[in-house]
Amino acid sequence: MELNYGDMMKKVLFLVLALSVFVVANASATGQAYLWGGYTRVNMKNFNDLVDSVRYYVVADTKVANANLSKVKDAFIIGADYLYDINGTVKIGPRVAFLLAKGKISSDVSNDNVSFDFSLVPIMFGGSYNKNISEKFSLNGKLFFGYGLIKHKEKRVWRDELGERREKTFIDMDGGCFVADISIGAQYWLTKRLGLGLDLGYRFTPETEIEGKKIRR
Repeated sequence: MELNYGDMMKKVLFLVLALSVFVVANASATGQAYLWGGYTRVNMKNFNDLVDSVRYYVVADTKVANANLSKVKDAFIIGADYLYDINGTVKIGPRVAFLLAKGKISSDVSNDNVSFDFSLVPIMFGGSYNKNISEKFSLNGKLFFGYGLIKHKEKRVWRDELGERREKTFIDMDGGCFVADISIGAQYWLTKRLGLGLDLGYRFTPETEIEGKKIRR
């Protein structure tokens, strides 16, 4: 029996939204918003290896004399959780985030370059387990899963014969995939509702699905 990946992902997204609505509808007034953000690494080895193998052909096409590759490996992410306290230790609820990773082929001797942008918007449901060490300090573990909306753009920027800046987006792709976050962290509470924290975690996003479904030229 062949699985329809697209239909399965729609079911995952529906489940995430249904669980979120259920929690909101049945929770007491103990919900709390958590805003977070920071630096993360992304494993785009297959894509980076492909770009590295063809960058001189891309260079010839864009008239760039000397190709330098900045790989897609560093990303920034911001997000928000809205979690409901179940028993003082366990909290559950939805999470939404935005991740952006970039790479580029550039030249030392011209203004021509080709940039690669990947963005991910995960819509997830999950929860955290919290352990209070003191009145101000706590440890936690978090697990979220859901559906990720992915966008991939490749854009060329160059200067024409008159020296005027030109740009063209030649790949614009949309896709989606299953995503999951697992992390451990610590928080220091400045007030009852405001705290600072540091999390270390792993985010699972299948790289093959980032190829997307649409190409617009």
